Amino acid sequence: MSDKDFITMAPRGLTVLGLAAALTLPACGGGGGGGGGGPRDTTPPTASLNQTGPVLGKEASVVVTFSEPMNTDSLQLGGALEAAGTPTWSDDGTTLTLTPDDGAWPPGSGFDLSIDARDRAGNALATVRTVWLVKLEFNTFQPAALVIGQADFTGTGPNKGTNENIPDPPAADSLANPSGNPAVSPAGTLFISDSWNARVLGYHALPTVNNAAADFVLGQPDFESKEEGVFPYPTGVSIADGKMAVADSDGNRVLIYNTVPTSGGAEPDVIVGQTDLDSEDTTCDATHLQYPEAAVLTADGKLVVADSSHNRVLVWNALPTTHGQPADLVLGQPDFTRCGPDEGSQGGSVVHSARAFDFPAGLWTDGHRLALTDNDNNRVLIWNTFPTSHFQPADIVLGQADFTSVTESVDTLDTPYGIDSNGEQLAVADSLNHRVLIWNSFPNSNAQQADIVLGQSDLAHNQSNDDDQNGEDDGAASARVLKSPDGVRFHQDKLLVSEIGNNRVLIFQSQ
Repeated sequence: MSDKDFITMAPRGLTVLGLAAALTLPACGGGGGGGGGGPRDTTPPTASLNQTGPVLGKEASVVVTFSEPMNTDSLQLGGALEAAGTPTWSDDGTTLTLTPDDGAWPPGSGFDLSIDARDRAGNALATVRTVWLVKLEFNTFQPAALVIGQADFTGTGPNKGTNENIPDPPAADSLANPSGNPAVSPAGTLFISDSWNARVLGYHALPTVNNAAADFVLGQPDFESKEEGVFPYPTGVSIADGKMAVADSDGNRVLIYNTVPTSGGAEPDVIVGQTDLDSEDTTCDATHLQYPEAAVLTADGKLVVADSSHNRVLVWNALPTTHGQPADLVLGQPDFTRCGPDEGSQGGSVVHSARAFDFPAGLWTDGHRLALTDNDNNRVLIWNTFPTSHFQPADIVLGQADFTSVTESVDTLDTPYGIDSNGEQLAVADSLNHRVLIWNSFPNSNAQQADIVLGQSDLAHNQSNDDDQNGEDDGAASARVLKSPDGVRFHQDKLLVSEIGNNRVLIFQSQ
């Protein structure tokens, strides 16, 4: 058959979040017929689902309603949801209900379901496929489940040492100032920017025990070396569409791997922000970067970079393929030749607004929406649709009452860095308030307050390493406190948090 023999329909609501659900129907019927002398039934059945949004409630049943009675023995279910639920049919064979085992679906993203079946005349249903997110559930001040980079939850020193300013020699199981968002590849490989050790550590699988050792290292010849080389100071990793990007702030560049590394020794394929590995040009133009804190890849091929000391965000509409390729779009500035903070660089006094930044540090995008941490303005900016023009203003501000306010406090944000979303929930590393804030639904209004706080018992506390919440640093860490969290990453049913102050990465498990 040709493509003309089929009709494909896809609901609008899922594509916005990057979640695809398509229903393909044959344009003309086929399959077994009925008995007797009447006309043969050649019309394929159709199906509709009661759960059409991208989010599936943890206790919600999935109800599939068919256009006619089905041959229940022909049912074939597939996907992660099938393995976690129990199907039941209505007496007339027109309704299938899938209920979660143990009363609740496991939390996490990417819960897919496929449905194949035939009607009683033998006509096949066009396979129904859909994907949902079951929201993660965290509790305020909950303890982390695992720690990476320290022997236990109380350790704080770089490379497990005791001198905060002079780290001990690195090892495969140590960290020193891990900065920016970690990343996990589709194959399950974890990457952590071990910034002070001038390297990126790779773990073939997400650790399941404390103090796990990395399996390979990028940027160094072995686990004991820490000389500046490929990464003078890496500050975050992003993976999408089989590619990996590393923001290298001290190198004033972003390094792109056309294939996600699986072992040490892998070299970057493309350099963004410089014309070669030896250049350190920080000119304010469409090509060069100065102290980029974050670089994010999208599934549709975009590269978005927080060009932090140039007080702007640069966008490449297609992944660069040559060294020093200029950007296509600039946010935070009216053009590529101005790089001052806020709007003071456009003449006159400084103006805080929805379109200008002061040291943007963290980025998240799904290719359709964009969010960034405007670090020195103590706020998060959100674009409800991906920007298409220079200097485009944001739609929503978090951490401040309006776009002209920039005050830091325990009631707002104080020097936010890393930011990430699973498409519905949003997490922000509120660095100098020593906490991570989580919004359980993607924010849609200014100054919307977070729902969950990690690292503190409430939104009124903001001392580092303050397990007893008496307003003083305890001098040691614990499983539920934070010190200068710098990066966040949702992964399946977990949230990973990088801490530069405690030289570790924590893994928080959804409840």
